[in-house]
Amino acid sequence: MLVAMTAAVLASCNSGSTTKNGDNNGANVDSACEAQSEDKVEVVRCDIPFAGEFSQVTSICSLDIYFTQGECRIMAEGPKSLVQLVKVSVDSGSLMITYNSENNPSINMFDKKGAKVTLYVSAPKLRIASTCGTGNFIAKGTIETEDLSLGTLSSGNIEMDSVVCHGAFRYDGKNVGNAMFHYLKVDGDADFVASGDGNINAGVDIGGHVLINQNGSGRTILQGKADNTEILAFGKSDVELNIETNNVEVSAYDDANIVLAGSYKSRTVNQGKGAKVLFR
Repeated sequence: MLVAMTAAVLASCNSGSTTKNGDNNGANVDSACEAQSEDKVEVVRCDIPFAGEFSQVTSICSLDIYFTQGECRIMAEGPKSLVQLVKVSVDSGSLMITYNSENNPSINMFDKKGAKVTLYVSAPKLRIASTCGTGNFIAKGTIETEDLSLGTLSSGNIEMDSVVCHGAFRYDGKNVGNAMFHYLKVDGDADFVASGDGNINAGVDIGGHVLINQNGSGRTILQGKADNTEILAFGKSDVELNIETNNVEVSAYDDANIVLAGSYKSRTVNQGKGAKVLFR
C-alpha cells in the first residue's frame, strides 16, 4: 500500500499543469476576501472555493501550507495581487495547489516587500502530503490517520507537531528539503528515506520495524523506541539514534557515519572501509 502511495507522491509533482475537476482558476478575492492594510500593501484573507473532498495535499509552488485536521477548507492570506493567482484543484481525493501562470510565467509568491501568501488547509483525513517546490508543509495539533506517506522533493520542508498513525508510515526526502516530527506514533512499520542534503529529526514510538535509509550528505536523528531497527547509510550521510529496540541491523558504506545509543537485545553490523559506526 505505501509503495503505491509513495508513487502517488512522486507523480503528483509532475501533474501541476493538468486541468482537473474542481479547479478554482484563481481565488475570487473581490467577493470572498477580507482586506486589511499593512504598510500600504493590501493584504487579504479569503476562503478559496473548491469542489469535492481530499485526503492528499500537493503543493508545487512557494506557498507555505498550515494543515489542521477538521472539515475540508482552504483559506489564503497575503497580498491581494498574489492571492488572486492561487490555483487549487481537487480530483479523486487529491488537492493540487499551484498558481495561475497564464501571463505570469516566472512569478513567485512573494511581493517586492517580501510578503508572501500563506494557505490554511484542513481536511478530516490525511493520507499523502508532498511539497514539490520551495513552500513548507506545517501540520499543527495532532493528526490521526491510518497509513501516511509524506514527501519533500525540492527545498520545501515538512514539520508536524504530533502524528498518530494506526497503519504504516513513510517519509521520502529528495534534494534539500528537511523533515521534523516532534512526536510520531506508528502502530505498524515506519520508513525514513532521504537522498541529497535534507535532514530528518523525529521523536518516535514505532510498534513495528523502522527503516532509515540515508544517502547523500544529510543527517537523520531519531530518538524513542521501535520493535526492530534497520539502518542503511551511504555517501557522507550521518545517522544518530537514541532508541530502545529489540534488534538493530546496521549497514554503513562510503563515508557514512552512524552513532547508536539506547538499548537493544542484538545487533548486526555491515561496515564498509570508509564508514564509521559507533555504539554508545
